[in-house]
Amino acid sequence: MGDYRSADPDKLEELADKLWTSGDGGAYGSLANFMDRARALDASGELSRLQPLLEWLRDAAQQMREGARILRGGEEEYREPIPGYVDSDDDDSGVQAEWNFEVSNQFHADQFLDIANQEELSEQDISQLQGLASVADEQSDFASYLVDEIGMEAFLDLWQRVDHASADMSETAQDDAEALRTSMGNILNAAMWVPGDLEPGTDAYQNWVDTTVQGQRYEERLDAFNLAGAQQLGTGQDSSLGYDVALDLLERSELPIDAEFFMQTMTHLSAPYQGSADTCVVWPRDVPERLATIAAGSSPQETLEWWNDLTAENQDALVAMAPGAIGNIDGVPSAVRDEANRLYLPMLIEELEGRDDADSQRKLEGLLAVQEQMAEETDPPMFLLGIGDEGNGRAIVSFGNPDTADNVSAYVPGLNTRLDAGFSDTMDRALQTAETARDLDSLADTASIVWLGYDAPIVGDSAGMSPLGTGGWGLPENLDVMSDEHAREGAPAYQKFLEGINVTSLQDDPHVTAIGHSYGSLTLAMATQEAGGVNADDIIILGSPGLGVDSAEDLGVGAEHVYVGAADNDVVTRLPSPEEAALGGAGALLGLTQPLGPIFGADVGGQIADWNDNEIWFGRDPASESFGAQRFLVDDGPPIVGGWFEAHSNYFNPQIDGESALNIARVVTGNGEAITPEEPR
Repeated sequence: MGDYRSADPDKLEELADKLWTSGDGGAYGSLANFMDRARALDASGELSRLQPLLEWLRDAAQQMREGARILRGGEEEYREPIPGYVDSDDDDSGVQAEWNFEVSNQFHADQFLDIANQEELSEQDISQLQGLASVADEQSDFASYLVDEIGMEAFLDLWQRVDHASADMSETAQDDAEALRTSMGNILNAAMWVPGDLEPGTDAYQNWVDTTVQGQRYEERLDAFNLAGAQQLGTGQDSSLGYDVALDLLERSELPIDAEFFMQTMTHLSAPYQGSADTCVVWPRDVPERLATIAAGSSPQETLEWWNDLTAENQDALVAMAPGAIGNIDGVPSAVRDEANRLYLPMLIEELEGRDDADSQRKLEGLLAVQEQMAEETDPPMFLLGIGDEGNGRAIVSFGNPDTADNVSAYVPGLNTRLDAGFSDTMDRALQTAETARDLDSLADTASIVWLGYDAPIVGDSAGMSPLGTGGWGLPENLDVMSDEHAREGAPAYQKFLEGINVTSLQDDPHVTAIGHSYGSLTLAMATQEAGGVNADDIIILGSPGLGVDSAEDLGVGAEHVYVGAADNDVVTRLPSPEEAALGGAGALLGLTQPLGPIFGADVGGQIADWNDNEIWFGRDPASESFGAQRFLVDDGPPIVGGWFEAHSNYFNPQIDGESALNIARVVTGNGEAITPEEPR
């Protein structure tokens, strides 16, 4: 901005005000108002060119104010730093650090407070708040000062006000509000940092609190955080529990949560909050669970590093305080997840027993099936890696410890799989794979997992559709299974789970096999298309309706490592393509008496209009020669007519289809070259 040394400080401040003023009297405000009017005229395509000018005006005003203050203070005279936000130092670097906060961060914080304290917030106000917050939102001194000055409750309530005000504003204002949300999350997070390696309960921490202004203000801030967390912020439809707002902000923060703040807050949340003699807040179950999930980090590797940095005492405390979170976070060691979920399972059972709706009762039957399986002694032993009641229910069950196993398989179930009484059969498939692998290679440890971490599509009686004899299931009633929506939604979670399996493994190079059965094969394939692909050595596709890709090579592990089992009488592997189903004619009429209606009918009815043998419902047939995978021998299964679905369910069972079960075990144990091959279609 030039040399201020000969300038009049009053003139500099006056010019800064003219640049910064938010109304039409100032350059910044006038330009911002002009841009708002241009947006209203749909001229937003050209507005990006003006944004740098807005930022230049803001920075110019800041530098002019700083210059005025420097001139007033003289070269050697600095204004006293605000105590409690910087560490005092006698050397030059310490003094300069104090000065930088005083003239720069305080300037932005004060401007932020002036706008935040207004009763109504305009689009321009939200834009300015975002600009001010983003300048130093990761700096502890700025964050602490701002939160202390506005007050913790008012800070949390500000986000509700911004969220409400921006709901009916322009798209640009909503983008600014979203960015402000991240900055406010960073500010809240940075305000709760404890310096160095201080741990609550230690002499060093207590000395910091007793003898320093920073420590005293941190304790006050922590108390204010917990107090505000217990308050209902806002009124009417905008009312939220303070912790809901705080967690919403922390979830968006780009900073890791301070370990000491996290443990103190979790301890606070482990018991009801006593606000006064007349109030007692019992925290919703998901409040401590969400905080633990936020603290763990976004990737399994970050989670494992976070977990390993905790003391053994804190690890034990977290398992007790937030078992539902710790037991379901990818990157937490498997033995810990199992311990946490064994605590969490009876809590879920008790909760669902108190409900009388059909969905809760169905999930309760599934939870009881898992509990019954846990009570049985299996070889290898069972590990409960995930459990939950969201969606159609969640359950991740492993037979064998994935962290110590030489071989790990993770099977994604498909059509009609959910947490209900029938989940026992799904767990049996994983156990059968573990047992067959053990019999095949007794010198290696194998862990076999069933991963129900998504909502598989549901059809037939269990979906509430009309039973046979009363009209059948027509095509429009089965769009759920016909769409790839469920697979796309489940793919990122499955990819992350496989990443976690590799991260927590104690083996140098575990052999990991991803298995997809039925619609679960599509979910697996979608996971391979996520950034980075899937962390697996081999892929097994069973009873697939198609994968949404054109070739085995597209799955990212090499065509020679993609194995396919497709029974000739498995109707799911014989589904026509959507075009064939539409042209199925008389065959579709036959399907009106079968589940999945005209889709299966078009096939059963002689594959009418079957003009492309290689295409099935979700793309290229994985069992076809053109797909390029390694097809292995399986039993044909019973005929479609009279037993239309039986052949779809036998791949894992060594008593019914011993060749298929053995081929699966060969791949899982790293001996894929030993499969019994079958000619591709």
